[in-house]
Amino acid sequence: MNSELLKKELADWVNTFDSKDFQEDLKNKKEILEAVLKDFIIQLKKKTSEEKIMIYENVEGRIKTKKSFTEKMQRKPYLKSWKLYNQGFDKKAIIKKNLSDIIAFRITCFFWKDEETIFKYLCDYFDEEERRTLYKKKDEELIGENGKRILKVSYVYNDEISFEVQIKCMFNALYSEVDHETIYKEKDYDSNKRIKELIIQQLEKILRASDKQLEGIFDNKNTEIELIKALFYQKTKNQVSEKTGIEILAKHYEHFFDVLCYEGSEFWKKIKEYVGSDLLNKEYKRDKLPAHSGTNGDDIVIAYINKTYGFYFEMMFYISNTIFEVGDLNEFLEFVANDIMSKAKPLSVFSDMDDKEDFSEAEEKDDQNSVEIATIRIDEIFGKMNQKVKTKEV
Repeated sequence: MNSELLKKELADWVNTFDSKDFQEDLKNKKEILEAVLKDFIIQLKKKTSEEKIMIYENVEGRIKTKKSFTEKMQRKPYLKSWKLYNQGFDKKAIIKKNLSDIIAFRITCFFWKDEETIFKYLCDYFDEEERRTLYKKKDEELIGENGKRILKVSYVYNDEISFEVQIKCMFNALYSEVDHETIYKEKDYDSNKRIKELIIQQLEKILRASDKQLEGIFDNKNTEIELIKALFYQKTKNQVSEKTGIEILAKHYEHFFDVLCYEGSEFWKKIKEYVGSDLLNKEYKRDKLPAHSGTNGDDIVIAYINKTYGFYFEMMFYISNTIFEVGDLNEFLEFVANDIMSKAKPLSVFSDMDDKEDFSEAEEKDDQNSVEIATIRIDEIFGKMNQKVKTKEV
């Protein structure tokens, strides 16, 4: 086949790949497979709870772009190896089944040492009897084109479409991106290629050292929660420092975590989302601070905060702005006061109260108790317990 016919043939395949219905089909298949891999992660976390394997809950997935598909068709002898010159074949079906990474996913863990364990669990997951007939293993790659160890496996789903899954820790993912763009995808001859390779080798050593340091932090702290907090601090401290003009922020972050970042809180959910987006190199979008309904006593708590700990809560306001759009300090304090008051609210028993006056008096007493509990809680967080008598919560 001469060059002109080859160009025309390639253009036909690219147009088929780029067609609207084909791309829509790929999008639907990606969503199905993404849900399967999320189920794998959930099961893995349950199985490995004692092994302290740190794995990010979201799956990073992509559909090969038109540009990438075209480059791969030019770089690899697919037109020949797929025997695509015969008439009467279904181009869409051939592309979907033969192109191993037409849909690709990356499962990200925190540490290099966990990659191989997760990879083994992944292969076992798809080899279970309930999935074995639906997911046929196509290829398993353990050595990349750069000679480095890689953990990558491809399957054919429902005898229809190929997909690829890679397991990488966050530092390995960063190293691979640099190596892939700098060396692997280089189009022109580069006389400095050897120098670049040496620099990238040094980068790998630095990242592996950082991986060990982070692993040390985890072993020391011993919880996933503390590791996420440490990452959030590292990723946002410069931004907060520029806003406040204060360089030493560790204590302010401790206060922020203690006040707002308890398990299940809106702030904790957003911190995990922020750290996850950063690890996967995705853009993080701030939401507005959640709306709240004011409660009796909020104004008293706000006045107490301003009088006793105003500066510290102002620092927390700036930290909060990294994950939420917070209008001003007053809006932030209203949210904090309402949040603390809602957790301090005693549960009075009104079943024996037939008189409305009794009910009103009890409710007023509850509000007073809630304010007292809230201010005690704030004092405890800031390590400044005054000689208060705690009101017993009913």
